[in-house]
Amino acid sequence: QLHMGHALDNTLQDILIRFRRMQGFDTLWLPGTDHASIATEAKIVEAMKKAVINLMLLICLCFGALSMQGCSRVDAGYVGVKVNLLGSNKGVDSEVLGVGRYWIGINEELYLFPVFKQTVEWKNPDPRQGAIQFQSREGLSLSADVSMSYTINATKVSTLFQTYRRGIDEITSLYLYNLVRDTLVKKAATRVAENIYGGAEKNKFIQEVTEEVTAKMKPVGIDIDYIAIVGNVYLPQQVKEAIDAAIVALRERNF
Repeated sequence: QLHMGHALDNTLQDILIRFRRMQGFDTLWLPGTDHASIATEAKIVEAMKKAVINLMLLICLCFGALSMQGCSRVDAGYVGVKVNLLGSNKGVDSEVLGVGRYWIGINEELYLFPVFKQTVEWKNPDPRQGAIQFQSREGLSLSADVSMSYTINATKVSTLFQTYRRGIDEITSLYLYNLVRDTLVKKAATRVAENIYGGAEKNKFIQEVTEEVTAKMKPVGIDIDYIAIVGNVYLPQQVKEAIDAAIVALRERNF
């Protein structure tokens, strides 16, 4: 708002200019329309406000993008375990992460483990031989395709990862496969081929394998539901024919 200062200011300027002109000096008084650059300052302040707002929006967008990249999700049916890769806290986080979104830093990694039933089948594409080879007590080479079902104990996921340092796919394809194979080899070596091939002894054979694998995996968080032989045990052809002939003869005697 205009006040006495504005009027006096202009009056003094007018007096001084007129006085000097009367003294013979070349004088020019060019009154300004933007006193003290008020309008200019207002424009500059407005432009700065817009620049600051745009900068803040850009920062928010960048932060949001980084947050989305660093945010990982644990879906329904899974639990997560966070692993610290660097620093004094290096190792597995003891807290099991349930369903939700979690911030995973650049020095962290999230491993997901399914807590619903898993089924795996080790099958040889060659129809003449099974996926897992083992020997009978007589030294005959046998093989079989094998399936297994298991469930992960959600409360022991940290223990499971600490034991194997791998995700569930690698644990299944490597460690579980090797354990099942080694147990089959161990139990088959105490039996004759005929008892492994069929009948009640075959069921007992599979039961013993299941019990031993269960005893080793349960403490680390994997509960074995079943282990089964898919189809028949593969035998050398001549041995298979001899066993089949003996079975047929036994049936004919009983009838």
